[in-house]
Amino acid sequence: MQKSRKPLVLWCRWHNASLRLRGKDESNLVGELAFDDGEVEPFTFNMYTWTLTRTSDGREIIEQVDEMGIVRDPM
Repeated sequence: MQKSRKPLVLWCRWHNASLRLRGKDESNLVGELAFDDGEVEPFTFNMYTWTLTRTSDGREIIEQVDEMGIVRDPM
């Protein structure tokens, strides 16, 4: 996979979420996902592996997304 944030942007569109970016390094984007219902979840997105790690209701959710932002294999 090549480095890209596009899968995260598309994931947000599919889930009616807005990105609030807080920072990044060479391989990760870090921030919050703000959903239409008012829920906010912290996240980390690896731009090389396209792995989205987010925290919802106190538990960590790790999702592998494809180039279209669709979850391939829940982890």
